[in-house]
Amino acid sequence: MRLSSDHPPDRALLDPVLTPRLGAGGAGSPDDTDAEVIRRSLHDPEGFAEIFRRHFTAIHRYAAARLGAAADDVAAETFLAAFRQRERYRNRR
Repeated sequence: MRLSSDHPPDRALLDPVLTPRLGAGGAGSPDDTDAEVIRRSLHDPEGFAEIFRRHFTAIHRYAAARLGAAADDVAAETFLAAFRQRERYRNRR
């Protein structure tokens, strides 16, 4: 799926794995810290979608300003790497 830097992704177009579930057993409250969301995502991988929702636009904008058309791929790879390595995140910082 190609995403434009001019338009944030439409949540309805996202893969169901990336659609956060709020409430009991889900991603939690939008007021939770990133550390809390990441910690919970270790047991509920779908909860990592909240991190995507919070940070995609900024990461994509940064990559687009430096790399142009490659920003879509760079942003996608950034979140894939973050998801795969989320157990290494230091919650205490």
